[in-house]
Amino acid sequence: MIKTLDFLRFSYKSKYMQKIKNPLLSQLFMETSFVPKGQQLKQLAAAEELYKIVEPDRQYPYEFICFKITGYRPKSKTAQQTINSKELIDDLPTYVLRASARLKLRADQSAGVRLGMADAKWLTPQGEKIYSIDALSEKFNVSKRTIERWRKRGLLCRKYIFGRGVSGIGFSSSAVDEFAGKNAELVKKASQFNTTSPAAKQAIIDMAQQLGSQGGLSRTAIIKKTAAHFKRATETVRLIAADYEKRHKKQIFKNTHTLLGSKETSLIYSMYESGAAIERIADKFNKSVSTIYRIIDRKRIRTLLAAKIDYIMSDEFQKPDAQGKILAAPVSVRRMPKGLLRKTDVRPDKNWQEFVETIKKIPALNREQEVELFRRYNF
Repeated sequence: MIKTLDFLRFSYKSKYMQKIKNPLLSQLFMETSFVPKGQQLKQLAAAEELYKIVEPDRQYPYEFICFKITGYRPKSKTAQQTINSKELIDDLPTYVLRASARLKLRADQSAGVRLGMADAKWLTPQGEKIYSIDALSEKFNVSKRTIERWRKRGLLCRKYIFGRGVSGIGFSSSAVDEFAGKNAELVKKASQFNTTSPAAKQAIIDMAQQLGSQGGLSRTAIIKKTAAHFKRATETVRLIAADYEKRHKKQIFKNTHTLLGSKETSLIYSMYESGAAIERIADKFNKSVSTIYRIIDRKRIRTLLAAKIDYIMSDEFQKPDAQGKILAAPVSVRRMPKGLLRKTDVRPDKNWQEFVETIKKIPALNREQEVELFRRYNF
């Protein structure tokens, strides 16, 4: 039993307790760990409020960030250093999670009594419900993975101690309501997947299988067509199809990945060379834009490899005095010392470090030498 609990604790830390990447925020987190618990609670709530007001594509002075979380303005040289909004958006949820973890908060509000009622208000509003990840999944009828995706979109959580001393992430009802209000369509679509009746799911699968068996349509095209027919979100149909394939261990779209022959790929490349839009080519051959780009790139590579290039022509080579100008002056290139790589022990498969150090001793060409040798070689 003890080993199982240790494993669960390790799994929890590895999954949720990530590092604060920005060094300034990481240092601030360490500094705030020495203040009284009541003050830490206030700073925890302040960090959550800071996260809500961060705007994309902005630079925030560290002085502003420190003041918003702690209430004091630093006087050190780091005060005027800035943190971009992307780093803040990535790091503040981790900051909040780690700050709540060291406080050992209880989800049942009893922590307010233990810390003193004056500080209890900084935990959560009095009587506010705290959802575990399982409870929140059940509330919205979505998977745990969906909850994880919502966290990346801004649903803040803290670490709490639930029931019989089990640690886990928790979501306050106010944070949940705020997120659901700002992302109503996202929440609705995610919930819609599980609220689809078994009969409706089967009808969706049947249509997808029928379209797939006809051939000519990609997986994405079939999903979009099926979604439009049943007036469902594309993501809902995709999840239903993926769930069916996982449970039944068989593919729905058997004939959707039809291979294009050399005739079709040549036609695609010719259309591209003549200036046809990639989207038009993709529609014509029922392929995605990325697939068309891959076909074009492969065709280019095959064309280059098939070409026999003896030399690269230059107008300079046609002049009467070309030979005298190009070959007259000696080449001033330092040669590799004789026998440098003849030692049997200086090989990459035997002593990699020594091989690298030996290679470094070979004098490199500068830009002028490279141009001169390339010019002579082609002439």
